[in-house]
Amino acid sequence: MTSKKKSPKKPRKTAANVLSGKRWHEAVIAEYVKLMSWPNVERVALGWKERKGKVTSRMCVKIYVREKAAKPKRDETLPRSTKVLIPIGRGLYKSQRVPTDVVWHAPAKFCAAPGDFLNPVESGALLGVPGNEAGTYACVVADSAGQRFALTAGHVIQSFPGDIGSEIAVVQPPTPPANMPPGASLLFGRTVGGFFGSSLNGFVDFALIQMHPGRSGVSSALDGAPGNGPILPSAFVLNNRIQVTKFGGITGRTSAVFGGSVPSIVIGGVTVTNVYEFVGLPGPLFADQGDSGSLVVSVSPGSQGGIVGLLFAVTPPTPDALAGRAFVFPFERITGFTPVQ
Repeated sequence: MTSKKKSPKKPRKTAANVLSGKRWHEAVIAEYVKLMSWPNVERVALGWKERKGKVTSRMCVKIYVREKAAKPKRDETLPRSTKVLIPIGRGLYKSQRVPTDVVWHAPAKFCAAPGDFLNPVESGALLGVPGNEAGTYACVVADSAGQRFALTAGHVIQSFPGDIGSEIAVVQPPTPPANMPPGASLLFGRTVGGFFGSSLNGFVDFALIQMHPGRSGVSSALDGAPGNGPILPSAFVLNNRIQVTKFGGITGRTSAVFGGSVPSIVIGGVTVTNVYEFVGLPGPLFADQGDSGSLVVSVSPGSQGGIVGLLFAVTPPTPDALAGRAFVFPFERITGFTPVQ
């Protein structure tokens, strides 16, 4: 006589389990207006809970405050949990309480500052417009006809929002170097398009450069890392606590982890909508001025090498993010262009 085997217990559904499914990026913070009305609160967003300087695997509502009081008054103590509405299909939502996470707010700034003359130009090299801020070359992209262009952040080229002007001269490096080859030109190319600002699909910040005859570019980074992997969709990035890397013209190769989505934030007077926030991993600053345009790539298993987007802004370090925070817009919004080697 054999005994029946007990069926394994199904995992208990928790708020974290529910929200870590495939649709938490569509969840709505039910008490958003109420949370924003608290004194000292700058912004509220869904994301991954942080603890002792590390991003955990627990979903939460992140409340960014100008200052964390050691002993807040009773009427200034933010709630430990709040309600979110989770889509369950057919236009229906389920109400669920999730923990909150009070995070230091630091004002963000666009991080568009010299370098070697390179030919071909590799990802991570400094470039810029003479007399303007410098930024970082991301990679080579191609349109449907196979025509190739160099890519960087749009605000590196022009400081005001809108379509990026055409025929703007871009040099690499931004200032004449000591190792300039005889007879070579600093001119890397001229702009042919791009956009800086919020679009119907969210914020974008990119410029396309037609490379000058005699100059060329590749997508591999200065340290040899490839930069032409598949483009990761926003839903995948928002649903996974992925780690990323980038090679910036100023800070070089650094790493960060996805912290959350940013529905709206004002940076340098420009309204930025629907972008990613990444928290620098322990170590040097994840990014600084001059790193704008850096290609951000996943290093997590299952998506390793996948392209996340372009870095465009950073915050200074705070007590809960010693390597700073960075803002990235999804690469998928650069429609009609594919990264190539």
